[in-house]
Amino acid sequence: MTYQTIYSDDDFPQMGWHDAAVYSMTFPRPHFFSISFDIDYIFKWHKTEAGTQYRGWDVAPCTLTFLNVSGLKVALDWSSPGGTNQGDTSILDMRRQNSRLSPNGKFVCWDYEIELDVGVVSFTATGFEQIVRVPPTFSEFQNLGRANASKTPEIEGL
Repeated sequence: MTYQTIYSDDDFPQMGWHDAAVYSMTFPRPHFFSISFDIDYIFKWHKTEAGTQYRGWDVAPCTLTFLNVSGLKVALDWSSPGGTNQGDTSILDMRRQNSRLSPNGKFVCWDYEIELDVGVVSFTATGFEQIVRVPPTFSEFQNLGRANASKTPEIEGL
């Protein structure tokens, strides 16, 4: 399987984040206007011989970071009518639209909307970078089920 270790704006049209598990989100800090997501990105969906179901996925832990973020809106709700937690959070879809120059004319800005199974995160950013921290591995599940995702080691040389 061929994959890159770093993905960016040019790769957006070929990428898809559907069913990517989300373990955490890092909010912008003063003088550091980015947001990051710790995700399990699905690189390949393996179908059964009959082609009607999936037998597994090639999955890797990744850090998805959006740069020069402004207008951040977060609307998430893990509660259900019975008051119980829904469990794992995953991305349903990610949309990028409204390309335009930044006020200083030096960057291209996009409006992003990340639709999760528990709500929506939307913002404007000058782009993104997705870093693959560990090479993809075959899994019978759509995520790696990392109990302590923030401690996933990074492999040098990737």
